[in-house]
Amino acid sequence: MKSKMPEGALDGARIAITGSRGLIGRHLLPSLRDCLVLDGDVRDPSVFGHHFDVLIHLAGAMPRHFASNEHVAYAVNTVGTANAVAACRRNRARLLFASTSGVYARNGHSEPLDEDAPIAPASMYAASKLEAEALCRTLASDSVVLRLFNVYGRDQGDDMLIGQLVDRMKRGLIATVHSPLAGRDFIHVADVARAIVAATASCPLAVVNVAAGIATPVGDVARALSARLPGAKVTFGSGGVGDVVYADTTAAREALGWAPSVSLDAGLDDVVGSGPSALLAARR
Repeated sequence: MKSKMPEGALDGARIAITGSRGLIGRHLLPSLRDCLVLDGDVRDPSVFGHHFDVLIHLAGAMPRHFASNEHVAYAVNTVGTANAVAACRRNRARLLFASTSGVYARNGHSEPLDEDAPIAPASMYAASKLEAEALCRTLASDSVVLRLFNVYGRDQGDDMLIGQLVDRMKRGLIATVHSPLAGRDFIHVADVARAIVAATASCPLAVVNVAAGIATPVGDVARALSARLPGAKVTFGSGGVGDVVYADTTAAREALGWAPSVSLDAGLDDVVGSGPSALLAARR
């Protein structure tokens, strides 16, 4: 269901978060005052046994977890979200749920995807997120589903595209891009954190895309990274034209008063840097 809290109702509210150790959580925490960090296996209802007014539910299994144990990973995303919903119902709290653009149908078209675009998850990971979305939208009295596109940032790890490319390049390994013409919508974690903060304060919508709203060929991203990392080795496959997936961000701009502020060039500079991230610090 869409958010119903009146403007200003969250002043002094207690905010709780799961998944605080992940890429988004690590960069979101400094923006949240007196935040309650919920640690542990989210399949265990006792993890949510606290009072809070808002829950930011980031914890979940990633695609690499599905590759190693699909059954457990699916349960983490669905049972974990069911527990989050139950806790929000008990606390009469607002729920913000981090979903994925993977729930949208991949039809190869080049039009931007708005929140009403056809749904057809193509992986068990995306299917688990869609099931979790349904729990939020039908059972939580006050929820916002944030459909995140290709999030990237410093120290991301190697389970997503940019993190994987950077990891291999820095280790002197060959980075292979199988479908260089495939287009993706890359959004820096600093902008994602800002969108979540905005949705925590106020959001009249049930579902919102969080993205840059620009499709960039993944081959271009690999070339840009290799130019920033001397000695990097990149090869490109012949994966054909590839699909193009990017968002219509009109809803986020209008409902949240939010717009991405980190360009891809600036974001990639930050990703390959070392030491504290000046880019993130400047936006806190």
